[in-house]
Amino acid sequence: MTCQGEIVRYEDMDGFGTEGLDYFKLVNGGVASFVVRLHKQPVAKVRICRANDRASLFVSWPPGKDRPSIVALGRGAKCE
Repeated sequence: MTCQGEIVRYEDMDGFGTEGLDYFKLVNGGVASFVVRLHKQPVAKVRICRANDRASLFVSWPPGKDRPSIVALGRGAKCE
């Protein structure tokens, strides 16, 4: 996932595992980029906060399923 614009921060990151092993990130002024390895776990999410809006990545992988049921990128809840 890559977002461009005036990146302020990212927040509410949960469920992606260990940085450098399960996910990689680059957050630098005008770009925020996350590369993630999906795992069998209920929920993974992250919110990118930009000066005037935000974007969220959400993944739902229900127990017992062989793949995620939801992989969504969109406008999420307001940044804190």
